Formats: sequence, C-alpha cells, structure tokens
Amino acid sequence: MEFEHEYGESTYEKMMPSIIEEALDTGVAIKGEGGALIVKFEKDGKEYMPPAMIRKADGTTTYFTRDLATIRKRLDELDLKSDLYVYEVGSEQTLHFRQVFEAARMLWEDAQRVELKHVAHGRMTFSGEKMSTRKGTTIKLEDLIFRAGEEAKKIAKERVSDNVSEKIGLGAVKYNELRRSPESDYDFRWR
Repeated sequence: MEFEHEYGESTYEKMMPSIIEEALDTGVAIKGEGGALIVKFEKDGKEYMPPAMIRKADGTTTYFTRDLATIRKRLDELDLKSDLYVYEVGSEQTLHFRQVFEAARMLWEDAQRVELKHVAHGRMTFSGEKMSTRKGTTIKLEDLIFRAGEEAKKIAKERVSDNVSEKIGLGAVKYNELRRSPESDYDFRWR
C-alpha cells in the first residue's frame, strides 16, 4: 500500500485554535463546567448524543479537536478532496467518530456535502493483553505469520518442511481472521 500524503498530529496544531474559535463563534461549542469547551448534540432541546470536549479546562486540545482539524484540512486541500472519507478505526471509537462527523457537519457546510464514514474493526488481544503501540506491545504481521509457521511445525512434530509449515501457519492465520466478523473482538492464543 502506498500513501500519497502522510501527516502527523503536529500538522494540525496550528489549525486547532481557529477551529475552536469558529466553534465558539458559531455556538457549536460552549463553555462547560470547570471551563472546558464542549460541543453539545441536541435537537429540539433534547440530547441525541453525549457532549464532546473540544478543549480541556487547562486549555489543551483533545483527539476530538485533532480529528476535526483533519477533516478541515481534507476539505480545504485540493489534492485531498474526495466525496468519501473513510476512517478505519477500532469499534471502541464508534461514538467518538459519530460526534466528530456530526460536529464537522454542524460547523462547515462543505462537510455536509461529503460522506464521512467510520468502518469499525474489533480489537485483537494476545492472551488477554491489549496491543499498544505506546507500550510497545504490538506484533507485526510478518512476525505473527513466522511464529504461526513455527507453531505448525511443533504440532506436526518436525515431520513437515519449513516451506510447508510456513504455508500451514499462514493458512491458520488467514482462517482465524476470515472466520470472524471484522467488528468482533477476539483474543488470540497460540493453543
């Protein structure tokens, strides 16, 4: 897979103050308890989604703010324009992305003309432990496939060649992945 554009979180830092100001000026964001700025999702005086924090009481921004800035950048830059923006992120972020997309539509007319879609996937744990890039507990796919081949060879008690055990391991990984709904969580164990 190739990416034409890659932006880190720092790309959006300079955009966030103006987005927050715009949200305040338009009434999309209001001052909440303790001084935090929140976006309320109400229709006819009734809340249809929990509020989201756009800026903490101490003045720091949130993932919500960065995700709004990401949408704004994509809408503004000609070579990033599209009719559909897909966010392939874990199912635990479903509410977050519903809130972000709704806030973008509340803020910007051009966000109403594109489809913002969250494709949720389940979480894969290893023997009950969450994978975390911050904690360094992720496993690369190539390492997983290699280990699956090693496990297949152990089960076959060394009776198969390395080539065959690699294929068995790869097949086991593929089968295990494809037999589940992409949205479902699962715990991976070697045996």
